[in-house]
Order: sequence, then structure tokens, then C-alpha cells
Amino acid sequence: MTRIVVLEAFRRSGFKHVLWGKSAAMRGLRETIGKCARLDEPVLITGESGVGKEYVARLIHERSGRAMGPFVPVNCALFAGNAGLANSILFGHVKGAFTGAIKDRDGAFVSVSGGILFLDELADLPAEIQAKFLRVLEDGWVTPEGSDNPRKVDVRVLAATNRALPQLIRGGEFRADLYHRLDMLQIQVPPLREHIEDVEDIVGRLLPSLSEGRETKGLTPEDIRHLRSYDWPGNVRQLIKVLKRSVYLELPLSEVIDRERELGALVVVEGDDAGEHGLWPVAPKDIRPMREVRREYAARALELNGGNYTVTARALGIAINTLKAYLAGEWQPSGSPP
Repeated sequence: MTRIVVLEAFRRSGFKHVLWGKSAAMRGLRETIGKCARLDEPVLITGESGVGKEYVARLIHERSGRAMGPFVPVNCALFAGNAGLANSILFGHVKGAFTGAIKDRDGAFVSVSGGILFLDELADLPAEIQAKFLRVLEDGWVTPEGSDNPRKVDVRVLAATNRALPQLIRGGEFRADLYHRLDMLQIQVPPLREHIEDVEDIVGRLLPSLSEGRETKGLTPEDIRHLRSYDWPGNVRQLIKVLKRSVYLELPLSEVIDRERELGALVVVEGDDAGEHGLWPVAPKDIRPMREVRREYAARALELNGGNYTVTARALGIAINTLKAYLAGEWQPSGSPP
């Protein structure tokens, strides 16, 4: 009986979270989602901003044995630099635990017991909270702030990030043990540019839902050319924005795409302290040796390409041996002092 109810719940609400497309990338993604949904283990969902990581998490929930339990999303970006807030929201507190704690609070782990907790922007989880989070994953016990009485919870955790956690681990910003606990099952959601052949199918399905009963025009050859020739740095989220602007303002789709192209990629340096830990210095004290910059950039490129040295070297425009020298921190330009 429970199985029938779960299936009915998926039929009613699951389709809005399906990642459309017939490409090999999308077929593989849906297959991986199905496998992960059947397992009651943590899942780490990775991918660029706008690819639909929360959609993936919701689909796992709807196809899992916890489908009738709650699905609670928490954005860890709210916790950046505020471990106290993270502790209260995730693990709860008792009345009087700190100034402003006027009543008991269960916290997300307790309130979602029996269901799935989705932690978005995982990389922003404060370091002080990561150890406590790992302990909950290991034994299922949560101790609210100010309490000596731990509570047993039954929660499956799905986490998502668009940042390179291994790089953060090497920089001392993320715990390796927590990473390995979450990374047992990983789903990498590909950017739209890597399955651009699906863009027509996505647009074809979305346009009727935006028309509000009005007759929609089909895609013209010029529309298709513009859709396929753009690399969509904002991924599906950007595509939806472009479609809405085209439909609502009755503008040619090709014209809207051209305007987006003029904006560029709108890439920001990762983190507020990019000068301290990133590649782009913002003050003289942030300037770092080129050997370090080359090594980190090459390592990130290799990670994004799934460890494929050939593809990474080609993307960087260098030889494979040069790439390996970058990674080892051994490369020097001709004539440089040792």
C-alpha cells in the first residue's frame, strides 16, 4: 500500500523536476539519479550554478523510500561567517541557550526526521559546524545548543555545491573526512553547453507553459541557430530567463539571446576573500608566485574535466607534459633561474 502511495505522489508532482533532454548526458544523469534514489545514503550533487542541482535532489526524494517524508532545503550560504546561526538552524537549541533564545527550537535535523535534508551551497558551511555535522552523519544523534540530552534522528542528507571541495580541503577550508562521507555517492550535473543538443527539446517543452493559453509560434531556423551557437554560461536558469523575456515582451528569441551574449559570462571570483585564496589579487598582499597560480588553475581544470589529461591539456592550449609540470609546480619558462 505504501509503495502505491509513493508512486502516486511521484506521478502527481515528479514530472516538474525531470531534467529534460534525450542526449547521452541526460540519459546517464537520469540513470544515476535512479540508482542513488534507491540507496539510503548521502549524495553529493555537483555542478555549475543554474544546472538544476536542487531539481536533482527533489527527484531523488520523490523516487526514494522517503518520498512520503519531508524534504527540507537549507541554503548554507546564509551561514557564511556565522557558525552560531548554522548551529541553531541545523541542530536546534533550548530556551536560554544564548541571548535571544526565548524558546526551544528543534532544528532542521530533528524536524526533517524520516525525510531528506538538502544542504545547498555546502562549501559555505562554517568550519566549526562541519565536525558536528559529520557526527550526525556517522551516528544519527543530535545535541541542541545548551542541552545535555542528545536526540536520535533518521535523516538522509543530500548536499550540493558549485565549488571544488578538494581545492577547499587543500586550503584548510573544508574537512576531508566530511567530504569522503558525503562523496560516496556523487552526481555531477553537466552544464547546458555539454548537452547543447537538448536545448530545442527544453525550449519546446517550456514555451507552451509560458504562453498562458496563447498560441505559441514554433522555433525558426534562426532561433535554433542562436540557441545552439550560444554557450549558456548561466545554464538552464539563464535559458528559462531568456524564454520568459522573449514570450512576455514579445521579442524575437534570437534578439534576446544576442543581448545575453553581449553581457559575457558574468563570472565572479569565487568567495568574498578571493584575493587571499583565489587567483585574482585585489591588493599587493594578495599577489602570489605564478608557480602556485599555475598549479591551482591546472588542478581545477583537470578536476572539471574528470581527470582527463588529454582534454585538459587541449583546453589549456599546452602539452600534457607541461600540464603535469604545472601540477607538480616544476614548470619554468626557458631562461628562468632555477
